Amino acid sequence: MEKMLDEDFVLTDYDGTLSNKSQFLDSIKDMSIKLTQEMSEGMKLHQHGNTVVVTGATREKGTLNGKPFAHNGRFTDTWIKKDGRWLCVQATWA
Repeated sequence: MEKMLDEDFVLTDYDGTLSNKSQFLDSIKDMSIKLTQEMSEGMKLHQHGNTVVVTGATREKGTLNGKPFAHNGRFTDTWIKKDGRWLCVQATWA
């Protein structure tokens, strides 16, 4: 995952909090969150030169600190082509 994210990556999470690349990578290692389902659907790519904006929907189920949760939401990710590679620079989850 680290190689897919630009050094300037920023995530805007469901609750409005912001995370940089290192904070996001730490969060996906958090063992208090256990996903049993994570599915993206309806994705559309909108290319503008060396930039692609991806929109779609997501469904997640699992446990957080042992308590069940379910979340249906939308996302927008922005990717740039840099040094011949596609890197994610921004993600927004709602």
